Amino acid sequence: MSERSWTAEQAQAIQSRGGTLLVSAAAGSGKTAVLVERVVSMLLDEEHPVDADRLLVVTFSNAAAREMRQRIDARLAQEQAARPYSPHLRRQRFLMERAHISTIHAFCLDLISKHAEELDLPADFILGEESRLSLLRQEAAAQVIETFYASDEDGSFSNLVELLSGGRDDSRIIDTILKLYEFIRSHPFYEDWLAGKEKMYDPAVAVGETVWGKTILSYGAEAVEYCGQMNQELLEEMEGIPELEKAYGAPFREDGQRLAQLLETMRSGDWDGCCQQLKTFSFGRLGALRGFEDDVLKRRIQSGRDQIKKIVKGLSQRQFCANAQEFKEDIADLKPKVATLFSLVLSYDQQFARLKKEQKLLDFSDLEHIVLQHLTDPETGRPTELALEIQTRYREILVDEYQDVNRVQDTIFNVLSQKGKNLFFVGDVKQSIYRFRMADPTLFLEKYQTFSPYETGKEDENRRIVLSQNFRSRKEVLEATNFLFSNLMSEAFGEMNYTETEALYPGASYPEGTEYGVELRVLEWDDPEEDPDEEKPSKTAWEAD
Repeated sequence: MSERSWTAEQAQAIQSRGGTLLVSAAAGSGKTAVLVERVVSMLLDEEHPVDADRLLVVTFSNAAAREMRQRIDARLAQEQAARPYSPHLRRQRFLMERAHISTIHAFCLDLISKHAEELDLPADFILGEESRLSLLRQEAAAQVIETFYASDEDGSFSNLVELLSGGRDDSRIIDTILKLYEFIRSHPFYEDWLAGKEKMYDPAVAVGETVWGKTILSYGAEAVEYCGQMNQELLEEMEGIPELEKAYGAPFREDGQRLAQLLETMRSGDWDGCCQQLKTFSFGRLGALRGFEDDVLKRRIQSGRDQIKKIVKGLSQRQFCANAQEFKEDIADLKPKVATLFSLVLSYDQQFARLKKEQKLLDFSDLEHIVLQHLTDPETGRPTELALEIQTRYREILVDEYQDVNRVQDTIFNVLSQKGKNLFFVGDVKQSIYRFRMADPTLFLEKYQTFSPYETGKEDENRRIVLSQNFRSRKEVLEATNFLFSNLMSEAFGEMNYTETEALYPGASYPEGTEYGVELRVLEWDDPEEDPDEEKPSKTAWEAD
């Protein structure tokens, strides 16, 4: 290991061997340095040598791959300068030319190029440019829609068109096809995934047992509980103030009782009971407030009550707008439309693939799916002979920015691993920003929540290490960040709780004597005092200013 001073957790991430390891690396925690040093430490281990071309390092971008290769090679050069006659170091530097450090797409492209004949692909295929692929997408979608119009004997496609289309053209249908297609391609076996989703549209299943019913009941319970808590807080603000207690006390207490009853019904899962209570929910009538001069407190209490009313009314009008029988009828109506939509998308998938094959084109998603199809047996899901052969090539698979991978990519990593026992993932789910590219941060969270802590887990178990020291910012910045996100983040909002484990801790030292503050600026786009005659800037320009 280099002379750099590593924290205990960083050293663990560098030196650990055996089993899959997840490193949750907070912002500024030295993630890349740790990943580089782990690779170097494996290459320098002369007792259990690992050659540079026996590691697969996957990064998120080509630029990151180049930087990773340069940093690893620079560290090897540093070590070679200290031991110029080491044949092991000379060998590793030579093998770095063949080291597999790339994006997942570059890795897939290389694999496909080497096995094009086996994969029934033309040897001269190319990755299509986005402008060219975009035209093919539109062409494929238009052709499929025309075919469905021509064969719509039972009217199922016309019903779908009526549901989705604006009536003037097919643009909304095409947009739906393209968006759904892009989404399902982030799943490893998307035909099976669609079949499973279609089965969810079963009118025989009680509303409270459906995924939608459960979600709405859970949301409704949280919303009503929040209203109850707010109502109680407003009551507490009135305590000791005779005018307020006399005018507002009784109706607020009645509201609290009704909210508590509604919450109990929500938690019981009684769908029709919730609909009925929300439909007939009435708030107590406030008495006249005389002789009370604190307008600020009065407005705060009335505003809080208005907010409670708005939430309850919203639940009635939106989430619980249909009783169980009406919900059942809606599902029965949607079932054939969903089946037609899924059939339409799968037909588009086939047509788009045909057009690409005619022009010898592949897109990035094709790279992943072609590799996956030839690494897994379609019937058993087990690794193919090709996958088993590739498994023997790599002593370890190291994945950077793991929070930004999708399920297809994750499945590839697992099928190429040695039964999931030689994987190293590093990333930070709090920094996941690529959901619009179908990244799935829940993959990171699943491992984070189920892997054993490094200190208590066994060597061959799946373990996790948290790098929480930040070497980039002053403690005041970190304290403000921790305060903000510990109040904002939860499993319901942000998919994880921001606890002491996830918090950032200062790792860098700065000169003492000067204290710094943190200023938080909240921008309000709708300014009540703005001049209506003045031209309003674009929101982006306004935020930048």
